[in-house]
Amino acid sequence: MAKYVMLLSWTDLGIKQIQHTTERAKRVRQMVEELGGSEESVLWTDGRYDIIATYDLPDEQAATVLDLRINSLGTVRTEMMRGRTSDEIAELLGKV
Repeated sequence: MAKYVMLLSWTDLGIKQIQHTTERAKRVRQMVEELGGSEESVLWTDGRYDIIATYDLPDEQAATVLDLRINSLGTVRTEMMRGRTSDEIAELLGKV
C-alpha cells in the first residue's frame, strides 16, 4: 500500500455546514475502504488547512478516484501528496 497525505480546505458550503464535518469524514473513510485502502488519521487543524488526513491506498488510481470523489462533494478543496516512509525513501536513495 502507498501512503497519501491529503490537505483539505473548506469551501463556503463546507464552512456553512461545519456541524456535519465529522459525518462527512465518516463517509470519506467508507470511500477509502471501498477503494481497498484504510484511513491512518484525520486531524482538524488551525491555519492554512482545515483538515489533514493520511490514507493507505493500493495505488495512484485509487488515490485519484478518492481525490475526485471528495472534491465532488463541494464542501472542501484538496491537495493530495504521495508520502514515503523512511524505508521507502532509503530504498529510492539507494538508486540515486
